[in-house]
Amino acid sequence: MTGMGGMVGTSPVAVSVEGLQFEWPGASGRLLDIPRWELRGGTRVLVLGPSGSGKSTLLSLLAGVRISAQGRVAVMGADWAGLPSGRRDAWRADHVGYVFQQFNLLPYLSALDNVTLPCRFSRSRRQRAGDPARAGAELLAALGLPEGLWSQRADQLSVGQQQRVAAARALIGKPGLVIADEPTSALDDDTRDQYMQVLLEACETAGAALVFVSHDRRLRHHFDRVCHLDHGRWLEETA
Repeated sequence: MTGMGGMVGTSPVAVSVEGLQFEWPGASGRLLDIPRWELRGGTRVLVLGPSGSGKSTLLSLLAGVRISAQGRVAVMGADWAGLPSGRRDAWRADHVGYVFQQFNLLPYLSALDNVTLPCRFSRSRRQRAGDPARAGAELLAALGLPEGLWSQRADQLSVGQQQRVAAARALIGKPGLVIADEPTSALDDDTRDQYMQVLLEACETAGAALVFVSHDRRLRHHFDRVCHLDHGRWLEETA
């Protein structure tokens, strides 16, 4: 265990899952079955599993984008199912940073404007960032995006460059939970290592829990805990 690992036991609960069961209508079995799972701030979790095992569905449930009819998923003390839709969106904006597999950048905005976008929707993120433009610039610099590209439209950047912008956007304003869906898939080895260092250090500074989905087992040494999803089975090991 590295970084915040020594403080995890006294950190606030970032994620609490109880009795979570999920299946798609018409499916032959449950996609997810997690009796109990808890993450405290500073915990780094790697989620592994084959395609179709439910990894992306799990992330959408953790982020409150999807609500399961069975079980409870709470983030930073709030049960997603107990929040009305508008309040759910606001809570997500305040407390969840999400690195999407397809990035979901706004193509007509600059790299830096994409990074600072969460601070427009969340007063809490804006306050924690201090000066959003400066905080965003610092994150982009740390992630190795040249300053000359910060004012470039997002759709004019390479895939790897967009991936770094997406990471900076998730990290700005120190959210309590950072969710990353295959965030290193388009990066070469050197850039991937730099990316991981910045991501982990930013989560450590914020005391944020990190849930990281990847097929790259070489990354497991970065994490405190490793979880496996396979045909509805949920297994956890110590990294």
